[in-house]
Amino acid sequence: MAALQASGAISFQDIEEQYTPGSNLPSRTLTEFYLGGSLVRANAGNNSSTNMSAGVPASGTISFNDFYSKERAFKKTHFGDP
Repeated sequence: MAALQASGAISFQDIEEQYTPGSNLPSRTLTEFYLGGSLVRANAGNNSSTNMSAGVPASGTISFNDFYSKERAFKKTHFGDP
């Protein structure tokens, strides 16, 4: 799935579809999408991948704007031998 858009209106449904694709679970609240929770994973301590959801708040105020250009993914950069 592609990342959420970088500007314009983001709906709650857009966020749900990004982080819980195909889910038939009951409606959620926005605070269930904090970084590090069960829906928006934080990096493990031994994971050098880039979290494509970095910047989503882990606590406090959270808004739809926090999800611009975010996606449920990790990006691993591989370096070849010099």
